[in-house]
Amino acid sequence: MMISFEDVALSLDVPTLLRDLGIGYIQKAGKQFRIECPNALHIDKNPSCFFHSETLIWHCFGCNAKGTVLDLIRQYKDIEDANTYLLKIANYINDGEAKTFKKRYKREKMKEFDISANYRRDFSQAVDSIQDFVERRKFNLELFGKYFIGFNNQLNSITIPIVYFRKVVNVGERFIAPVNPSKKIMYKKGSHLDACVWGIFEGYDNQTPIFCEGVFDAVRLREAGFNAFAALTNRLSDEKLRLLLKHFPLDDWCILPDNDAGGRQMLKDWLKVLHYRTIEVIKLERYKDADEAPVDDLTKMVFDNRKKLEAFDLDVKTKDQVCHSVRGKLC
Repeated sequence: MMISFEDVALSLDVPTLLRDLGIGYIQKAGKQFRIECPNALHIDKNPSCFFHSETLIWHCFGCNAKGTVLDLIRQYKDIEDANTYLLKIANYINDGEAKTFKKRYKREKMKEFDISANYRRDFSQAVDSIQDFVERRKFNLELFGKYFIGFNNQLNSITIPIVYFRKVVNVGERFIAPVNPSKKIMYKKGSHLDACVWGIFEGYDNQTPIFCEGVFDAVRLREAGFNAFAALTNRLSDEKLRLLLKHFPLDDWCILPDNDAGGRQMLKDWLKVLHYRTIEVIKLERYKDADEAPVDDLTKMVFDNRKKLEAFDLDVKTKDQVCHSVRGKLC
């Protein structure tokens, strides 16, 4: 099987490979790793060999020995098929569709992080913790495929591209077991989330849109048949408001805030900023996030747990009082 080192490098955890080969000295130096020279004839007391994490080529500046990652494997492992060993260590999947997307994004001059070999959509190849999370939440994998939601085994995360009219403007990683719960989802640098709304692919139909905070919430709402969009933040900044009004020239708005402090902040901000609109609020019962609710329960809540709030003539102080009252009744 012919493999591309460039593709394999994107899914390869280099320190794992080097440790598995039994290399004792490993020191990271930028995109390279300083290691002991694999040349048996070179007694490398002061390691002078460097292994490049992107090209998968090594070069010793002491004895001038050099080679590819396959040569390195053959130096340490008594195996005939170094290719198979490398692909197994890298947990590599020859994803032709991902490669096609990668070429198209490069042609359209999109950012490097838009698509990589880590960006996979066959969840049967995900690590157990990711599969358990998906099964526990009963996510619809067909919708994950439709919206290009993949996973990253190295980061133990689900990969969420933020697509804006066919262009990926940001990519988020939803960590399955974050060390810091407040950092369970992180977005790549380069595109501020105020300039993004998840769900704007080709526009929206005439069905009243429902706005929530997170992508998984919006995906679950779409699974239930609703026209949902994720604001990606519980704050409604001026830039986010301009973006929303550009694409959604609505008089009546409908939001589904999370059943936590972030959801209360979202409700408060939307009431303050959209003071000249009518806002319908959907209350989550028994669940913290919409994506935790089964589709039938969520559908019932959307239809039964709505409260329309008129905020036309409220000053800031009164709005705060309204938010305080609504928090008690709805959240």
